[in-house]
Amino acid sequence: MQIVENISEIIRDTLRKRGYKEIIVPTMGDLSLWKENNIVKIIDGKGRVVALRPEITSLVIQKVSYYGEPLRLYYMGPIFSYINGEIQERYQIGWELIEENKISRDFEAIYLIYEIFSKLNIKEFIIEINSTKIWNYLYSKEKEENMEKLRKFALKRDYVSLIEESLNKELMKSLVYYPRSVIKDNDINTVLEELKSFKDELIKGGIDNEKISISPILLRPYEYYDGIIFQVYISNLKKAIGGGGSYIKYNEKGEKISGIGFAFIEDNLREIYK
Repeated sequence: MQIVENISEIIRDTLRKRGYKEIIVPTMGDLSLWKENNIVKIIDGKGRVVALRPEITSLVIQKVSYYGEPLRLYYMGPIFSYINGEIQERYQIGWELIEENKISRDFEAIYLIYEIFSKLNIKEFIIEINSTKIWNYLYSKEKEENMEKLRKFALKRDYVSLIEESLNKELMKSLVYYPRSVIKDNDINTVLEELKSFKDELIKGGIDNEKISISPILLRPYEYYDGIIFQVYISNLKKAIGGGGSYIKYNEKGEKISGIGFAFIEDNLREIYK
């Protein structure tokens, strides 16, 4: 199938037409950029312990500056992780829109997923959205030593363990079973209303209603996210094929960088066509 052979080129062409420019960043980075347990560590030519990048966004943020105009960037390249005693290499394709927080910025990042999927002839997908405000609120209700355990359950989508281990079982259960459940927490409901308004904007912009799902239990693995987060799922696959979100982080000059990004793993995309 011609689409399978040209996934990277189709995505690259779409991004370029939208004004995105390619950025190339190092394969290695300072260990302080990532806190994950599965980091691949190596010794560089100067004898320093550094990391092979597990994702690319952090390195992009390190290199860019923001001067008031939107900065549209895309990247393609290998990422690395240490899983089950072996180094795993995967090919990541993603984009970043560096701009102050606004609905139009977040809309553009998500609409690009919809546009690219249309060109790749991928029809059976769901984009789950959430806000980091919900998890920040949950953190305030749990013991600090319990939160890392809950994070791991949420990332694995082990919702049975997530509910059982939470100190706020009823609230957590209502989040897991949303929208079939009734959420009685006013702070959570305020954030859900914000998410509903954002979903309405996506629908007004041309994305089908059934393609967007609000998931108040969704969590992304990296701690730099701040605001909207999202993941994409395919009907016949049991894992996310990509994810992203809004963030606030500092570059290597100490300047605050706000933006939103999304990334696919190319092999996950190829599985769709098998």
